[in-house]
Amino acid sequence: MNEKGKINIIIIVAIIFFQLVLSFLLVWFFVLRKPNPEEDGEQQKKAKKEKEVQYVILQDPDFNNIIVNPGDGDGRILQLSITFEYDMEYETLPAEIDARQPEILDSINMLLSSTSIRDLSRPDYRDQLKEQIKQLMNGLLKDTEMEIHRVFFPQYIIP
Repeated sequence: MNEKGKINIIIIVAIIFFQLVLSFLLVWFFVLRKPNPEEDGEQQKKAKKEKEVQYVILQDPDFNNIIVNPGDGDGRILQLSITFEYDMEYETLPAEIDARQPEILDSINMLLSSTSIRDLSRPDYRDQLKEQIKQLMNGLLKDTEMEIHRVFFPQYIIP
């Protein structure tokens, strides 16, 4: 064999070897390899985040027409209604809120009565108050692994 023929054989053997190694790696990666539980968990978390969450509004009559005497109200009152938004996956949340209604209303009453009428009168404070009530609710529900997504005030009156 001449020199050119030996080089061609070496190139052909190298190509066949490369294809065998590549085939082995592909089969191992896609067929033989066991999935890593951490990777699988990460993929599930990512899929859960990507899924479209549907929220439901809870309009409980126990949270309509709440009347509170603010801390320094000088006889003035706050009358409000509260509505909660939650993930529809939490089917038992309304029953849980209903069961804890006295505790929830007492906590909301304590929060509102410790807030000054001046703060309660400020429109920009309402967003802070919504967040505080949301955190209060989620704190009371923490053992259920359910949570409130948003809080609304369909009625908010300071006469």
